[in-house]
Amino acid sequence: MRVAHGMMSYARLSSSGKVEELGLEFNNANFGIEVTAIKKEGIVARSGQPGRFQTPGITNGGLLVSWGLIEINCTPVNLRASSQEVWNALRKSGQELALVFIPMDIAQIFRGNDKYTTQLDEDPLEAVYDQI
Repeated sequence: MRVAHGMMSYARLSSSGKVEELGLEFNNANFGIEVTAIKKEGIVARSGQPGRFQTPGITNGGLLVSWGLIEINCTPVNLRASSQEVWNALRKSGQELALVFIPMDIAQIFRGNDKYTTQLDEDPLEAVYDQI
């Protein structure tokens, strides 16, 4: 793996080629690459990599963060892509997909100055963490 803390998932779509079969959701308006859910009946969940949509962060003391999709078939995904752009890239990539995911706190560092905040479940203790 050439990305620190990254995870690769191999997926083969059915002959219909519908990327929705992957079972991924991308619903963060600010970070289109963020995986906001992995449906258990989807191809990615059945492959076991990643098995859940959140993972301990690397740069935030281990708080849970979502995975970010950063590469499709050895092609980088624009870290500023919208959710629709991510779906379009998946649709154009064929039936056999090699997907690389990294924790979103790392993706935020790669992306630059934009502050990463998940829309999944805002941390109610965030104000406390800021004071520590």
